[in-house]
Amino acid sequence: MVGATTLVGIFDRGRAMAGYRTGLRRAAQWALLGGRIIAARLYNWLPTEPYLKGAYVSYEAAMASRRDGRMAGYDHPELMTAEHVNRMSVILSWDYAILFWLDRLLPLVDRLIDAGGHVGTKYRAFRSVLEIKPDFEWIILEIPSAVEQGRLLAEREGLDSLRFETEACETPPADLLLASGLLQYYPGEFSVLLRQLPKLPTHVLVNKVAVRSGRAVFTMQKIGPSRVPYQIRDRQAFLDDVRSLGYEIVHEWDIPQLAHTIPTHPELGASQSAGFYFRRTGASAPTPDPRLKAESAGWFRVD
Repeated sequence: MVGATTLVGIFDRGRAMAGYRTGLRRAAQWALLGGRIIAARLYNWLPTEPYLKGAYVSYEAAMASRRDGRMAGYDHPELMTAEHVNRMSVILSWDYAILFWLDRLLPLVDRLIDAGGHVGTKYRAFRSVLEIKPDFEWIILEIPSAVEQGRLLAEREGLDSLRFETEACETPPADLLLASGLLQYYPGEFSVLLRQLPKLPTHVLVNKVAVRSGRAVFTMQKIGPSRVPYQIRDRQAFLDDVRSLGYEIVHEWDIPQLAHTIPTHPELGASQSAGFYFRRTGASAPTPDPRLKAESAGWFRVD
């Protein structure tokens, strides 16, 4: 018969071996992760740069990383070429939710603030499918180079509904704000921009917001000849910031096609690209059509 002392010894040795194997697995996992991180950092020195590069704690740190004198930031005429404008002036799958709500909200308002609207690319893309009143004001709030180019193009094309401003405080009061693709490039909190407007809009539509679970991260995105700071926001902090101004979420949707992992920093995980319809608390909103769930392509959701 095997004595109790022998059994205890066998058990202890088995437990030690299990712990040893667990330690080996963890060491192997950490070594593999470390190898992946080291390999990923090599992207910084490859001749062909990745789409996203680097991870920084602030906009300023991201801009300072471009030390070689090459173009940085978005405010450059070279990024407003006709080819770039034409490529952006089309309807894409992730525009569907925005179009759905604009179709219902535009009849309720006389003007719209299109924050980060480039040279009016969304207006050009959407006007063929939306019913826009002849006297409607579609106001683009943008950086100086986009505003300068946008005014020239609008005059040349006879787009009288378009108006351009570089300062939020100079826009007229509006009950509807659109920010499609702005918040990746806007360095501050969204509430800072909203507070600069003469009036808080009743309805706010945002699209393609890059978010993650955890602290915000800035990376550098390759756009044409430039590298532009690209912010992946802390999701919860972003929502808390908007709610602090008295907004509630009417509708939220996910855009998995635009989720990104930073090639040089894969350990940070993939971002989520999201869209939201925010409404000031107490204001009325159109009722979502329940058929949207059936019409969706799997990525569009009405809760």
